[in-house]
Amino acid sequence: MTPYAPREHVLTDPSGLTERARRFLREHASRDPFDAAKGPSDEELRHQLRTFFGITDDGTLTRLRQAQARYGGLRYRSVPLHADVVFAPWPEYEAEDGEPIAWFLDLMVALPLAVWMLADGTVAYCQPGPPAPGGTVVPAFPTADALIESDALHHAPAPWTRLTDPPPLPAHAVHATAERLRLPPLAAASGFTEHWWQRSGFRIHVSSTFARISERPEDATWHIWTADAGGRDAARDFLAEATAQAGAGPVTGTAAGP
Repeated sequence: MTPYAPREHVLTDPSGLTERARRFLREHASRDPFDAAKGPSDEELRHQLRTFFGITDDGTLTRLRQAQARYGGLRYRSVPLHADVVFAPWPEYEAEDGEPIAWFLDLMVALPLAVWMLADGTVAYCQPGPPAPGGTVVPAFPTADALIESDALHHAPAPWTRLTDPPPLPAHAVHATAERLRLPPLAAASGFTEHWWQRSGFRIHVSSTFARISERPEDATWHIWTADAGGRDAARDFLAEATAQAGAGPVTGTAAGP
């Protein structure tokens, strides 16, 4: 057997997560039964890795087993996916093209989306089913913890409220303004196509994940939340700056529930 060094399940030992994410899991997550022994054995997986990918070291297999021990059976309601999700890291190493992948999230509704864990632990999104040759696989988060951190922010408990009727700004303009003004990033919850910033009682999220899957850059989205009156004023100042840079119309927007 491979000498794994798995950590405790994330609901037992949430070390490495922010207090915000820990609170989110305490209040909203549960654990479904998950038995990694029901899947292929280590030797079967080693054979698949050698056969399909020419991999002879145990790094990829170890990451899968560690993910199974750390996240297997974790369940909560995902606000961005509008669905219950269950973390279920099962190998899909029979894929004949690309790199080794593992099924990562079970979605509780029929969504045109699959969520995978790549060989290096990256969480990626794509169309349902194993990625076809030439298919669009979009790495979204560098780790599963980053995915959890982002979902915790999306939940946005009081006092955070989402700004409604925002100005018609393209997501790339919001992203560029956040970086130009050097808004502090929420790095723990950000990734390759999912980005968060927070300052002065407001926070911003910009996502290009689904836009990249559909290969429609104009489908990238953004949202802004505020915590109090000062945050709303700061958010409007930020949006005024972004609007001026983008040459858009006047800034409007009122606060509503998350």
